[in-house]
Amino acid sequence: MPEVYMKELTRYKNWKFHLGDVEDAWRKDYDDSEWEKITIPHDWSIRRPFSQKYSSGTGYVEGGIGWYRHEFPLSAGDAGKHVLLIFDGIYKNSTVWVNSSCCGGRPYGYTTFAVDISRIARFGVTNEVSVRVDQREISDSRWFTGAGITRKVRVLIQEPVHIVYDSLFFTTVKCGKDSAQVKVSCEVENTSNEEAEKLLKIGLTDTEKKGVLELTEVVRLEPGEIKTVEMTGEVTDLHLWDDVSPYLYTLTVEIGNTKAPADWTVSDIRKVGIRTVEFEPDRGMYVNGVSKKIRGVCLHHDAGCLGAAVTKEIWRRRLEKLKKAGCNAVRMSHNPHMPELYDLCDEMGFYVMDEAFDEWENAKNKWYQGHNVYPPRHEGYYKYFHEWHRSDLQAMIRRDRCHPCVIMWSVGNELDYPNDPYCHPLFQSMTGNNDANKPAQERIYNPDKPNAERLTEILNLLVKETKEADDTRPVTVAAAFPELTTQLGYIDGLDVVGYNYKEHLYEEHHAAFPEKSFLGSETDHSSAAWEAAKKPYICGQFLWTGVDYMGEALGWPMRGSDAGLLTMAGFEKNEYYRRMAMWSSEPVVHLITRRVGQPDRSRELEPFGRTWNYKPGEEVEVRCYTNQDKIYLYLNGSPVTELSAEDTCRENTSKTRNKNKEYVCWKIPFSPGVLKAEAVEGGTDGKERRICDKICTVYVATALKLDVYGTPDAHEIAQIEVQAVDMKGNFVESASEVVKVHVEGGALKGIENGDLYDVTEYTADYRRLYRGRLIIYAKKADGSQGMKVKVESAYAGTAEIDIK
Repeated sequence: MPEVYMKELTRYKNWKFHLGDVEDAWRKDYDDSEWEKITIPHDWSIRRPFSQKYSSGTGYVEGGIGWYRHEFPLSAGDAGKHVLLIFDGIYKNSTVWVNSSCCGGRPYGYTTFAVDISRIARFGVTNEVSVRVDQREISDSRWFTGAGITRKVRVLIQEPVHIVYDSLFFTTVKCGKDSAQVKVSCEVENTSNEEAEKLLKIGLTDTEKKGVLELTEVVRLEPGEIKTVEMTGEVTDLHLWDDVSPYLYTLTVEIGNTKAPADWTVSDIRKVGIRTVEFEPDRGMYVNGVSKKIRGVCLHHDAGCLGAAVTKEIWRRRLEKLKKAGCNAVRMSHNPHMPELYDLCDEMGFYVMDEAFDEWENAKNKWYQGHNVYPPRHEGYYKYFHEWHRSDLQAMIRRDRCHPCVIMWSVGNELDYPNDPYCHPLFQSMTGNNDANKPAQERIYNPDKPNAERLTEILNLLVKETKEADDTRPVTVAAAFPELTTQLGYIDGLDVVGYNYKEHLYEEHHAAFPEKSFLGSETDHSSAAWEAAKKPYICGQFLWTGVDYMGEALGWPMRGSDAGLLTMAGFEKNEYYRRMAMWSSEPVVHLITRRVGQPDRSRELEPFGRTWNYKPGEEVEVRCYTNQDKIYLYLNGSPVTELSAEDTCRENTSKTRNKNKEYVCWKIPFSPGVLKAEAVEGGTDGKERRICDKICTVYVATALKLDVYGTPDAHEIAQIEVQAVDMKGNFVESASEVVKVHVEGGALKGIENGDLYDVTEYTADYRRLYRGRLIIYAKKADGSQGMKVKVESAYAGTAEIDIK
């Protein structure tokens, strides 16, 4: 049976790269023999030195112009077929040539786009693709963007009569207890010069590969015609998709002859889920008829030392940790992300707010000397908005609308922030978030700024264009200043209204707009924000953020944001365990300590640590993040005290529980040994379950411990966690040794420690431990049977690990 195939060029090693503009590099016969050999995905900006002369907003990294070239074969048997070259993302301003012919490109660096090379491809020989990338505007974003072909590249070869590559749409029409009605639509295209009559077959199989639905329809097409086909059917013996049980079916679309033999060709294949999502103004979000509260995080697209060239396995490790903390949703901030991330959200059970833009037709402030340090620059997507926004918006929707994880479309983030750039005579004074250091003139009405009434016009247009591509999901925005823009009709056309840091308006605006569903599209980490999100008419919250990210830096040498629950290395921060105590249904007990009197300096609660090393008799604050009602504290096996659910927050006492009960505190004198917190939970079987956490007095670091995440295959990046331990094997959080890395049988892809102030070049084969840890990314060489990763330090010795 002949099948369509999608060949992934991502794994080919014969890509070549040159930093700098080159005349005639688009020509097929151009001599690129001296160019650097690289693999895709690739981000050149993260491989260059950090410098204060670059923009703080994008992480102090270099931009420029880069060229890519690559040879790929097409078989002689594919002549006459439909051939697409698909780019999942090129940042940015790309131009593509194939065999010396210019065939496409895209200004927006986050859009997946395809170029049709059917008429310029050569079959039975090699083809040459050349790509020019222009990222000279390094102040074009408020966060790190990366630069280059940062996502996968694929060749799609189809029969002349085929499914348009991004046209497939699977939806659940209605869902009962035992059965569901589903609808499948797609566009069938005939690129041949003859009339065609074909049989279109839709098949749905479960995880046991058992067929649960088959639909067929005869399609007749004129030469060059594209026809939309819709079919509905009933699925019984039902398995529904949600965040707890993310069940996925396999959807297959085949095209065959109407006369025997059918000679079926697979034209598309996807993983899909059956589910319903409803938003009710008074009761919040319901999935499959069950009330669900969004416990979400916002995510940017980078991964520290890998920059924007992130692979699926990197995100899997991060998402597993977020899931463990009780997270069930992701906001794709503030642009479409890599397709593999949506696949993971489908597989692992995360609800997704898919977001298109951070900027519309006017430029936002872009900080390049430090956050809110004036003057800003004004580069960015606004230059392309009028010409490209509809295409970019609908490309995101058509790409992602088959994903059950996607529950809403966001068409913009904080477009209504006063004087950035829109304003209005109704604006009197700044009452929003993110106002630190702003001059007085930025806090009052500025008649020279564009009128905010224009925002309502643009938003209504974007809602209309969204519904053209998908009328089954709600449309939202993340509003920054609803005190003003609700008076201008800004939210009137929305299905769900997202507010950023406006919890104090929930009750008032729920009463004023009773027909609207509300959501905390972006919130801080405070207990108050979560308490507000727990109101029945609020759908939930998205924390800013799930993971620390590059860019939006306060100022040199800080090169990123510490807003995450996880560091850029993917390690859990103290705030992670606090959030786990708020969100997780599993019992949580987690100890941290600090000297009494030390202030909280950041979101990371930096003075706290997993340490029990102080001066004898020194008073120490012990904090335990927990969701349990009663906690017992022991020092060297002897009880210190217990704290019950009835204890409230009382100052100047030896034991306290914060008012929202996600942690308890004790103040006790230090004595070396083992400190243990223990909770006792009654089980449904009548048996008690003890949940405990321990920290101990440690010695100096004498060794390095290596652990590999998962079982990486030959095509995946191995993730090796490194931590310093003492002579008894205890983790030493205070260790800050320089660790040098050697890789045999593979290549070092990067070293990340999560320290936002560390400006060591990411191409270096060494890095300092940060809070006792770092992570190594390495990849096996082609044909290698195994890879050895060895680490060494001056005081903690050496260690190595073999990866088969």
